[in-house]
Amino acid sequence: MTSVEGSRRLRRSWIITSLGTLALLLLLGPTVPLGAASVVTSGEDVEVKVLDEDKVYYPKKLEKGAAYDAPATLETSKVFDEIDEWKEIVRKKLTPKDAEYHLLLKAANKKFDKAVKKVQKKDEYDIIAEDGAIKCKGVSAKDVTQDTIDSLPND
Repeated sequence: MTSVEGSRRLRRSWIITSLGTLALLLLLGPTVPLGAASVVTSGEDVEVKVLDEDKVYYPKKLEKGAAYDAPATLETSKVFDEIDEWKEIVRKKLTPKDAEYHLLLKAANKKFDKAVKKVQKKDEYDIIAEDGAIKCKGVSAKDVTQDTIDSLPND
């Protein structure tokens, strides 16, 4: 066998393998997870509808007409229950009338935001909201409450 024939066989083998891989990807496409753990649940079009903009934590600013296909939800109260500054507010029974309340709440919110950003970046979610603040069709939103707790800064 000449080097030209060997080269042709190698190229033909590569093409057949590539076409087979492409066919498999096209065949499995609708069942492959979107984002990190948001999974297409049916053959329907994917639609994420925002029900309460104030409870969307990522992105910070919603763009009109934006389409989301990698949603996640969390239970904010469970995350805040693990933040030291929030625990101190609760322990001291501080209210919005107390100056210390605002300082501690600002620090707690900062930690919460950092944790949400870390989870978003790690798993590439395109929207993270409070459980019940978004409605998903054709895709299931991943509950990232524990992931967010685990991502809280230690400082």
